[in-house]
Amino acid sequence: MQCAIAYNVAHELKITIGIQALHFRPGLNYLRWGIDITDSATGFVAPAAMAAPAPATATPAPAPAAAAPSSTDIATAVATAVAAAISSAPLPTITVTAPTAISATRLRMLFDPTSLPADVRARYQHKQDRRILTTVIHTPFNCPRDPWHNMHYWIDPGLEKTICADGTIFFHVPIDEKLVMKNPIPCKKDTHASIRRWYQTFQETLMQHGVYVHPLWLFRKNHGGEWGFSVGDRPDDDLPMPLRMTCQQSSILIYQLLSQSTMFPNGSPLHDVVANCYGNGLKALKAILLRSHPAFADEPSTLVTTYPKQKDKSLLDYKMEAEDFLQMRAIIQGHSRELDDPGELDIFINNMKYNTFVQRVTRDERRQRAMLHKYQGDKLLETLNSVLMMPDCPGRNEAISTSRVIRQVSTPPREATPGARTSQIPRLRARRGARINAVGAASPNSPATSGSGSGGTSGGSGGRTDSE
Repeated sequence: MQCAIAYNVAHELKITIGIQALHFRPGLNYLRWGIDITDSATGFVAPAAMAAPAPATATPAPAPAAAAPSSTDIATAVATAVAAAISSAPLPTITVTAPTAISATRLRMLFDPTSLPADVRARYQHKQDRRILTTVIHTPFNCPRDPWHNMHYWIDPGLEKTICADGTIFFHVPIDEKLVMKNPIPCKKDTHASIRRWYQTFQETLMQHGVYVHPLWLFRKNHGGEWGFSVGDRPDDDLPMPLRMTCQQSSILIYQLLSQSTMFPNGSPLHDVVANCYGNGLKALKAILLRSHPAFADEPSTLVTTYPKQKDKSLLDYKMEAEDFLQMRAIIQGHSRELDDPGELDIFINNMKYNTFVQRVTRDERRQRAMLHKYQGDKLLETLNSVLMMPDCPGRNEAISTSRVIRQVSTPPREATPGARTSQIPRLRARRGARINAVGAASPNSPATSGSGSGGTSGGSGGRTDSE
């Protein structure tokens, strides 16, 4: 009975050891596990080569039966077999994959505004709709039960984006320095309104490439030091602490952009303003805005005393300047009326170049509720342009001449078109003092001609060559 029990125990141990051998030696054939594993005294080590058979001798006496292995022997055999299998097993191959850089475009596509707290979502949507911003943007977020309650910024739990107090969203992506330097945003004019419009375009463009530029209307009086904004974890700070390194890198790159000779008009004092900031781009941006931003003016109300007039500006430039004026007034005095307001629209039309004609044509239409949509939002510019193109409008000839100049610049001449063959008679240019008839040729009675048409032609050709 005891021999049967010992045999069963040894058989189960052989099965267990064989399974372990299959685990640590994947290339082993399970059909031979009982030959070279469990029946081998060395366990997982390959059995030695069989010795040559000895010459035949007298048959020895049968040996006594082997005793059953003890539990200590079995444990030692298992430990030795496992240690040998582990030491002989090949090391696993570790493949290191570099993380793919996340772009702001991809994060913007994956962004879900409905996941934002109510106050944060309202300010973000207000900014996306390009509505007039009010002094609410200088107050902290009201987000009860949110970690960023009573703060001037909001960060998502994944630390992928920051939303500023005015609703501007900034994605935490690596700075694309090459793309930023390749596409600078120059400032064409150095007037106050032009500087403010340039700054907003400059800010929106660079933030798409990972460069932080503080939103224009978030600057506050006597706040933020040389940058005009603060970074930290206090309730009054404008940005969280993780963005400090991003701001420092952005400042260096911004200075390189602003130092380019084509960034500002020739002779503009803004070149010297930037040069005095010694490599600090964010400080240079604040210095550029010192005379154009209400937060840095000693008497900000004086910046909104005069409503802009069109004069010689295009209708688009005049509209943008009027919207800038309304935004300034909203920040300084708290008024939030836009051009959609009937009263503001009356003032806007009254300051147009051809105000009398436009008022006469649009007055009745603007009083009809069904036609009100034509004078709101982006439709306003389209409606006013159509009015100025009417046959009896005094500015129609000017609008037509402007469109012709644009068409001539954008359309190549016929002779420059490949495959087109044209014949053109060269025009005659008369000398100084010659009379020109209705068809543009020199008059035979003029002193520039010498008795015949051929002489006049040669004289005209000579005059053209001299002028060229």
